[in-house]
Amino acid sequence: MLVDTLKLFNDKGPLSENLINNKDFIKSLSNINDVSKYRLLINKLQKNNPISFINEIELKRKKYYDDLFSSYDSRNQMFSKYKNLLDFIIMKGFIDIDYGELSNFDIYSNASNQLKYNIQTIIYNKSFNNEEKKESLISIFQKESSTEYSDSIIDYYFKEIPYNFLKDLSVLLSFNLNDPCISIDHLNFYKKLLKSRNEIDLEFYNKIDKNINYEEMFYDDFLLSRKKSYDMLNKALTKPNKKNLNQELTSKYGVDVYEFRGNPFYLIIHNTSIYKHDHYNVKELIERNNNEFQPSIIFGFSRIDIENIIHVHETDSFSSLRNENISKRVNGLYTPNKLVLKTKGYNEIVIKNTRKIKPDFIICFNDISDMDIKTAKQFDVPIINIDKTMYKNQYVRSNILMGNDGDTYIDSYLEIENINKIRH
Repeated sequence: MLVDTLKLFNDKGPLSENLINNKDFIKSLSNINDVSKYRLLINKLQKNNPISFINEIELKRKKYYDDLFSSYDSRNQMFSKYKNLLDFIIMKGFIDIDYGELSNFDIYSNASNQLKYNIQTIIYNKSFNNEEKKESLISIFQKESSTEYSDSIIDYYFKEIPYNFLKDLSVLLSFNLNDPCISIDHLNFYKKLLKSRNEIDLEFYNKIDKNINYEEMFYDDFLLSRKKSYDMLNKALTKPNKKNLNQELTSKYGVDVYEFRGNPFYLIIHNTSIYKHDHYNVKELIERNNNEFQPSIIFGFSRIDIENIIHVHETDSFSSLRNENISKRVNGLYTPNKLVLKTKGYNEIVIKNTRKIKPDFIICFNDISDMDIKTAKQFDVPIINIDKTMYKNQYVRSNILMGNDGDTYIDSYLEIENINKIRH
């Protein structure tokens, strides 16, 4: 039974009873060749369809992966479905092959558009002799097998779109590089998993303990690392002391004024000119070399409620544009220093609004305006005035788009196709 996965993904609402109870339909879903498209579709279907239906597909999918791994041809370093297609093309002598014949192979008919194009380009390349065509196809099929091996393990044990999972895995490993807060055994497993991206290691696959819930393991490790990261942010925040108090300005304005003149600092700030959502707002970590802003009232905070942090990213998260998932940007793990050093333009710390939060300071840069003084008195908080001339600003801020697509998760068929183009 042929399944139009793109149509299924775009359809709204639950599937019909006939489809849910159709065994051929369930088998077709479990045999979708592209791992990312399979997981994307399952994530969508499980929102509006019975869990028993999803579980039946997932169970058959695991059987699909087990059969895939057992079909590995170690001599040719590719899965048998690629070897079968290669043998057919060689048997035909790279001539008199039409698209219909290639489409008889599921691996070809279900392949990405880019992979189909690459195969056709090699077959019909008049500048290649048959041996060169064979070697080129072998190289492509070996690479495809290696990627599919890694993607399949990720989906089998973590039930995530591989591209997105690898983003989170890289973040987790980078944060735990020097002073790990998760177990060494877990770290070694994740490193081997990442290494499998470049080679097929069936010994690693066969040693994976199927009794362990790896979804929960990864979630718990990420949560533990996130807590450590957020605790570090809180502990690094600077509180003004008496040495910073400017008595003259305090007397003049009728509100405590602290001055930072070259001393190191970390501050969490909220620029009131930034869009504020009903359910969350955006804050930023700044330090002595990262402190350029447009004129506006800027709130400062001496601590943040780490339980309410939703998302942290080193540049614009575009958080105001998405309500359901907050942001498509990769949710990062940082030390305070690493977050500031990696900041492009400005960083964002998105915090859930559970109550109104009173600022601890009003932040000024060089000049203190009447509005700054009025706001400080209104909230009964001091002013911190940062003398920018005393700091060497190492960062360039601009209003142009910061970041790149490599910083984002994918959640559409089009994005998967684009990734496939890059991969091939």
